[in-house]
Amino acid sequence: MLNLRTLMSLAVTALFIQSAIGAKHAVGGPDGEWNQVTNFTTWAKGERFEVGDTLEFTYNAAHSVLEVNEKAYDDCDTSSPITIESSGTTSITLSSVGKRFFICGTSGHCENDGMKVTIDTVSSTTPSTPTTPSKPDPADSPADPPTKPEKTRNAGNGGYEVNLAMLLGFGLMSLMFL
Repeated sequence: MLNLRTLMSLAVTALFIQSAIGAKHAVGGPDGEWNQVTNFTTWAKGERFEVGDTLEFTYNAAHSVLEVNEKAYDDCDTSSPITIESSGTTSITLSSVGKRFFICGTSGHCENDGMKVTIDTVSSTTPSTPTTPSKPDPADSPADPPTKPEKTRNAGNGGYEVNLAMLLGFGLMSLMFL
């Protein structure tokens, strides 16, 4: 039988491993989808993207996900993307600090329907400071559809999954007192 020291070591190790894993961001919100009705500018402003996090795009066959440079993003130019994804589910790990730009490759979806998003990735050690935009963003006009409630960041699991490491830790600690 395992001794108490071994059990505690396993629990602590599990907690450290879980906290090192980045959050998962369903692009567009918890039930979000890469589509023509979601306000991606508003959604991205409510998120904190850290190195190690993963973007999860979910979309139908009418859409695609193109990573582009800033100029192509501004112009909705699909002619020279960095990457093209069209599988219906695309996961992208944010591996470095900086801005990344994504647009839909279907004609008209970016320029007419706003299917584009800027992801500003920060270091996981960067303190969170609120930012105040210098001018109002036209994408935030009252005509925009309502957005879903923002999620809260929860130590590497995106705030929605059960933290198995925590459950394991509490379970093992409760065994100590039996």
